[in-house]
Amino acid sequence: MSSVLPSINRIAEIFGGDVAGGEVLVPGPGHSAEDRSLSIKPDDKAPDGFVVHSFANDDAIVCRDYVRQKLGLPKFEPRKKANGGTKPFSPTVAKYVYRLAEGTPYLQVHRLADKSGFPQYQWDGEKWISGKPKGPKIPYMLPQLIAAAPATPIYVVEGEKDCDNLAKIGFVATCNSEGADSGNGSKWTPDLNQYFKDRDVYIIPDNDAQGHKHAQHVACNIDPVAKSVRIVELPDLPLKADVSDWLKSDTAGAKLAKLAACAPLWEPSADKISSGIVSDERLILELAGLSRLQYAKRRKDAAETIGIGVGELDKIVAEARGDDKDEESVAALYEHWTVEAASEPVDSGVLLRAIKEAVQRYVFMSDDQAVAVTYGSSSRGCTSMRAR
Repeated sequence: MSSVLPSINRIAEIFGGDVAGGEVLVPGPGHSAEDRSLSIKPDDKAPDGFVVHSFANDDAIVCRDYVRQKLGLPKFEPRKKANGGTKPFSPTVAKYVYRLAEGTPYLQVHRLADKSGFPQYQWDGEKWISGKPKGPKIPYMLPQLIAAAPATPIYVVEGEKDCDNLAKIGFVATCNSEGADSGNGSKWTPDLNQYFKDRDVYIIPDNDAQGHKHAQHVACNIDPVAKSVRIVELPDLPLKADVSDWLKSDTAGAKLAKLAACAPLWEPSADKISSGIVSDERLILELAGLSRLQYAKRRKDAAETIGIGVGELDKIVAEARGDDKDEESVAALYEHWTVEAASEPVDSGVLLRAIKEAVQRYVFMSDDQAVAVTYGSSSRGCTSMRAR
């Protein structure tokens, strides 16, 4: 049921805005009195009796609550679901802007209060629009990274919040968008590596399995171009805690700087490479021992942890269970279909004549028809070969 609103002219008077085309253009929440970045359009069909739109890309929930408060309407209450629950919604509590080297806006990431998502927006030259940029990835705080003196250490962390907190106390910090990469290169992409050429890099993982896997993945990527790479382990950090939690007791970052200086150089040793493989193999064996229902519940998260597609994980788990043996037995019935490649060049004329003779041996047809079938089958074979 919609709320009873004042007249459109009264709304304009309350907000100090202007009436234009059946709506009111007013200052958005936190904007100056001259600003006209927020539109309010009365609508009897809307739950609140009005619809808001921010031309400055301000959070829609914040704008709606701002309008309700200014108009003296009751505080918004989420609708009850049939099962007695409430429709979940989480407001944006922080916005992080990724800028190109010269400072031009490129990507904006929103952090929701419940961390249920991190919506992304791209800059179209005038305003933010929904969706991440189609161009290459860039690291957070790129202008600061480039401006830092060559001897300045660069800290790579897992999120923008951590970068901001480190920057406040004088560290040069950066991260990739979208969080931790499990190793498949979908979040930390190769186009990020160039920015760490000849730099001393310190990687600080979040204290969980995904965070440590991400740190190893980043190290593998930038080690070929960086001057040095170190992974800094923060002692006594609670599970799932990050460097921002650490800074609560190390407000100036003095202990962090000492730990970084003492951290050993990262090297792509066989132990470090194999450790991830061993843990993945253990996970596969664990999944293979689950019931079908239990596996169905865990397969998506497990595939992301390993860094492969869900379909590929299904095949690997099926192999570990022995479910693929039926396929192998079927394949064994048709071993004569498997043809090995010739060890030396084949005379195409001889081959075509052999095919024509084989066709006429089993099918009654004229020579012209046999030639047509021979060329047709050989052309399809060539197309198949090219597709492979």
